[in-house]
Amino acid sequence: MAIRADLLLQRGPNFPDGDGDPMPERSSHHIQITDLEFAINRLLTPRKRFYVGSNNFLYYNPENQQDNVAPDVYVALNVADREREKYQTWDEDDRFPDLVFEILSPATRKADVGEKKDLYARLGAREYFVHDPRPRIPKRMTAGWRLVEGRYQPIVPLPSGGFFSIVLGLEVRVLGRWLRLIDPETNRPLSTPSEEAAARLRAEERARQEAAARRREAAARRVAEERARQEVAARQTADQQAAREMAIRLAAEERATYAEDRAAHAEEQARQEAAARQVLEAELARLRIQLAAQER
Repeated sequence: MAIRADLLLQRGPNFPDGDGDPMPERSSHHIQITDLEFAINRLLTPRKRFYVGSNNFLYYNPENQQDNVAPDVYVALNVADREREKYQTWDEDDRFPDLVFEILSPATRKADVGEKKDLYARLGAREYFVHDPRPRIPKRMTAGWRLVEGRYQPIVPLPSGGFFSIVLGLEVRVLGRWLRLIDPETNRPLSTPSEEAAARLRAEERARQEAAARRREAAARRVAEERARQEVAARQTADQQAAREMAIRLAAEERATYAEDRAAHAEEQARQEAAARQVLEAELARLRIQLAAQER
């Protein structure tokens, strides 16, 4: 039977993965958690050793399984990169997560900015952020604290209104009603799953359009090449026809010249024959006159 990897690494009691009760979430709550978890995973992937958890039990006392919290999103650095159904500090070299996000709701707001904040400070979370992404609320709360000598001190907002996270190495800023991670190089928010899906669809559509354009260009090129081939063939046919007509014309001219030469030759021959007859007739006439003179 296969044994889960997290059980092989267990160094103390193995508390339950959950209490059997589903955690109800508002739509905005779920979207905000999903977007933060996705962006942080993308950001930290080059580090290799980290874990980003959301809505699973985080146990911090091996003596009492009731000592647990379930942060909306948390980040633990310098821990093994592996899947976890829960986070038990004694299985992680007694490391509590470095950063915690809680997404506020009317039911949890008081605890999130009160007893939970004090608990996270006591357990050593280096930074703590809270945010309320619900739509159509009169005053949206977003705040951040940093651990200084065991106590949380408010993080001073940047000119943009966001907060710089030392743990993540970038700004955390509210855009619209969502808490976003801002890329320090581009000053643009890191992508969310829906944005990446939309970008992927746009890229696929652009690729389809480019492929269709290439096909159209290839078809137009083939048509142009066929037209050019036909024009060359037509020119060749015309040239061949012109050559045949020229040959016929030259042959006719040659025959006409030959006929003219023969006619001229025949005419000259007839002239010569007529001249000879005249000479002969003149000689006969002279002989007759001479013969008649002798007879007298």
